[in-house]
Amino acid sequence: MIARLILAAALFLGAVSANAQTVFQNGQPFSAKQLNTLLQTFDTAASLGNTPGTAGLEVQVRGLTSLGDGNGGFFYWNPTDTRTADGVNIIQASGTTIGRWNRLFLAITGITINSTGISGGTSGRLLYDDAGTIGEIPQSTFLLPGNNLSDVANAATALSNLGGAPLASPALTGSPTAPTQTAADNSTKIATDAFVKNQSYAPLASPTFTGTPAAPTPSTADNTTKLATTAYVQNQAYAPLASPALTGTPTAPTQAGTDNTTKLATTAQVQAAISASSLALHVKIIWITSSETWTPDTGLIDADIECWGAGGAGGGVANSSTAGLGGGGGSGGYSLKTATAATIGASQAVTIGAGGLVGTAGNNPGGNGGDTSVGSLCVAKGGTGGSGGAANVAGLGGAGGVTGTGDFTLAGNTGGTGQPNESFADGSNNGAHAPLLDSDTYMGGQGARSVASNGNKAGLAGTAGVVKITERLSQ
Repeated sequence: MIARLILAAALFLGAVSANAQTVFQNGQPFSAKQLNTLLQTFDTAASLGNTPGTAGLEVQVRGLTSLGDGNGGFFYWNPTDTRTADGVNIIQASGTTIGRWNRLFLAITGITINSTGISGGTSGRLLYDDAGTIGEIPQSTFLLPGNNLSDVANAATALSNLGGAPLASPALTGSPTAPTQTAADNSTKIATDAFVKNQSYAPLASPTFTGTPAAPTPSTADNTTKLATTAYVQNQAYAPLASPALTGTPTAPTQAGTDNTTKLATTAQVQAAISASSLALHVKIIWITSSETWTPDTGLIDADIECWGAGGAGGGVANSSTAGLGGGGGSGGYSLKTATAATIGASQAVTIGAGGLVGTAGNNPGGNGGDTSVGSLCVAKGGTGGSGGAANVAGLGGAGGVTGTGDFTLAGNTGGTGQPNESFADGSNNGAHAPLLDSDTYMGGQGARSVASNGNKAGLAGTAGVVKITERLSQ
């Protein structure tokens, strides 16, 4: 219904052509500018849809579905618009295919404006007139429906729609930032990562404390990974490192019986050391001069085993008109072995080396002495026989026995080489004595002596070896 201007031939003496969408007066077209000098109104969008317009014509609709429903507005005629009408912002006039009524300004469906405020509504379009040209601001430039402030009656919902954080107890996500305060700040302002690092705090992993750091003291029975303060340690009643006064029955690791350091000695170590040491109640010395099986006495702790090899024989000499000598035999070597009862075992085989056989009459060498041994624990090598002497010549002395097996060993002594004009009887005194035994009982054989053509002479045999055993007994 046209309220103030009846678009009819009777009022303007003209007519409206539905196809040409032009208003005529007395056969002449009536321009939109002329029409816009008068306010043209319609009660509803439906009544506007019954009337086509002319290019640029603007009208007012006072209600969308009913007069005064608050959803009316201003519309203009777009003669080239072919969009689908929505009955709100785009209205198609009946009987037309090209041209639409387009809403001017902002149209919001369902909005209510009254003395209490604004509520409800969905987004629409904003139209503008720039230098006589009607344009349209794209809807994408407006706030989307889910991000508007239309619900002003509930601020929390509006804040949530905008994705904002509340002032009270905000639950921030992502990587929020804030101004970094000075290192000395001690207020309720937000502490950033940079502020914390400026405090020179110790890291959680492997911190290096300085000064006098403190920590809570756990209970005495605490057995966790908490920091142990000096008070916690003192509460444990631990003994000090310097001069501890131990009570009760303290224990310690038992060291080896041979340990000779400042480590604590337990009763077990002392007992073992007594059993394996020379703290014996009885000492027994045994001399063995012939091969046999040695069986230690009961209660043996350990023993010193000494072996001497047999001496080599002296060399013979040929008939000499003036004087000739055979070489003296070398003595046997010496070996010492200290062995525990466990090493010795129940028994050991003792072998006594035989003395070297005589160098027969004439220019003949003496025989070598045999080896003396106690099992494989102690071995002393025999001496070498002296060489024979030719007529009126002195033979060379035999070499001593080489070093054998044991904790301590000595080679035997070398036999002597006499001088032809020495004035002593048969058997020149040139056999070597055994090491550590300065006795004629254990030595190399003496070389032979021939003078004034008294014939070929034979040297003397070397002495047999010997074994000395010192047993240390606990009973």
